[in-house]
Amino acid sequence: LPEGCGTILEASGVHVSFMLRHGTFLKPDWRELVAVDDLGLKLCRHETLGLVGESGSGKTTFGQALLRLIDAKRGEIHFDGKPIHGLSRAEMRPLRSRMQIVFQDPFSSLNPRMTIGQIIEEGLIVNSIGATRRERVERVRDALVSAGMPGDIL
Repeated sequence: LPEGCGTILEASGVHVSFMLRHGTFLKPDWRELVAVDDLGLKLCRHETLGLVGESGSGKTTFGQALLRLIDAKRGEIHFDGKPIHGLSRAEMRPLRSRMQIVFQDPFSSLNPRMTIGQIIEEGLIVNSIGATRRERVERVRDALVSAGMPGDIL
């Protein structure tokens, strides 16, 4: 990475595992499933990162750990130079408004009953962006146009 790139996200030694139950009801046996082991990254401001790998390789789990949607058992994650481990849900909320994860299955992440405009506007509403509906619609239109889509498809 270029020196002074303005690191926004840095992770090192991230380890995520889950305990799975095997055996019978009367004699349960618990085993650890390691989903992510000793993974790290460094991301500069205004960069986009795509995680590519086979199904079940830990891409989604790593992304969820980076956003603290699930907790890593070990490792460090810093966002904008600050460690996120131990932050409360309330403290994470403003940080998450500056992060984004795009899941690989659009059929489970996009609502087919909503228009493209409603889907984009929902993100603005959740993050309290735009004081009025008119302002949000204008932002949505601008975003569509900047992405090369017609602004009148709302």
